[in-house]
Amino acid sequence: MGQREDAIIRAGDGSGLTARRFIVDPAAVLIWNDAQSDGTHMIYWFTGQPGAGKTTLAVALVGELKRRGQPSVHLDGDVLRAVTDNHDFSTAGRIKNVKAAQALAAKVHSDDVWVVAAFVSPFRQLREEFKKRGDVREVYVHTIATRGRENYHVKDYEPPVENFVDVDTTNTSVEECIKKILAT
Repeated sequence: MGQREDAIIRAGDGSGLTARRFIVDPAAVLIWNDAQSDGTHMIYWFTGQPGAGKTTLAVALVGELKRRGQPSVHLDGDVLRAVTDNHDFSTAGRIKNVKAAQALAAKVHSDDVWVVAAFVSPFRQLREEFKKRGDVREVYVHTIATRGRENYHVKDYEPPVENFVDVDTTNTSVEECIKKILAT
């Protein structure tokens, strides 16, 4: 087993925030509950290069879900790295971080919570394996606009090729993006 790491997230049910604490083992790829969703809640997995708008859209989507009375939580790559003190951006470090995020998302989701996760998650195979759960919607966020995060781009990022929502934030409002995500 790998090193266990504490992760603290905040989940809201529309009535206020409550703190939940989970122990995440990044080496455990399959610690999630294998039970499939009953279709009433999803994991939205936002992927794309830094600066594309993943976090902006994730925050907006959580806001919309809460407005609709849905318990939801936003998991963010930068926050998870800070909480777990993981500054390893090597291939192995990125894989470890994505697997930890997927395990955490699956655990929270198993508690009947909508999960909106925003991670670069550059490796297609990890995302494809996670989507096999059946209750994960991959949202590929990209732009051609210069937003000041280009020096953090991942050279070996692998865009999705099937079964994803394509969101180009270049000239599209946040509201339009959220409508597209929820319509698919």
